Amino acid sequence: MQKKTKRKLNKKRFFGLLIFLVIGISFICYLLNLKVSNVLIIGNQEILDSTIIKASGLREYPYYKNIKKRMLEKEIGDIPLIDTVKVSKYLNGTIKIKVTEETPIVYLENTYKIITSSNKVYENIKVSKETMPTLKTALSDDIQELLIKALKKIDTNILNMISEIEYSPTVSSEGKTIDDKRFTFYMNDGNIAIINTINIDKFNNYLKVVSKAIDTYGKDTSGIYNFDSGTSNVVFQKKDSEENATKN
Repeated sequence: MQKKTKRKLNKKRFFGLLIFLVIGISFICYLLNLKVSNVLIIGNQEILDSTIIKASGLREYPYYKNIKKRMLEKEIGDIPLIDTVKVSKYLNGTIKIKVTEETPIVYLENTYKIITSSNKVYENIKVSKETMPTLKTALSDDIQELLIKALKKIDTNILNMISEIEYSPTVSSEGKTIDDKRFTFYMNDGNIAIINTINIDKFNNYLKVVSKAIDTYGKDTSGIYNFDSGTSNVVFQKKDSEENATKN
């Protein structure tokens, strides 16, 4: 009869497996007991950190295992002015929230409403931006969208110089609308600019155009700048004058 051979216990393999189990169980226990220890918020300028933390439910530093990224992103995304949200979780208990915001573009006159770069209207919210122009005229949805798209193309330093915006379409003597894309900008330097949204790119030359008029007529010169002309020139008319002074 053949003798049965006993297999020797591989101690190295046994201890390796034991260590792996201990580490695995320890890691699971760590995760089950891990709480959020730090909330890092990036990208917000208008929205306060406290507003985001409150909306996300992270104020009480809940357990890490209960954090659902998609749910957090949805809750934070419902905050007015929030455009996009991305939530990241880290094993040290840190939750990173990266947001982008819509940019406030104009105030609506005699209301507590603002219109943003996404053409969304918000009411009764505070914004830190104090230099937004005021839209004096109620607009139809399509004209408002046209205006917002145009304003987004204006350089920030020029946009901040616009005090008020008025819708001023040209109308024939028969009452028919000739140009429904025409606006009047009342500037904070005392000038008035007339512009068609099709020619909005020309308005980024506003400071150069004004500088030429000042060089010609003096530093106290103010008037109406017509960026709406069909040519590349901008027609300037001094205030209290019927004369077209320059074509820049």
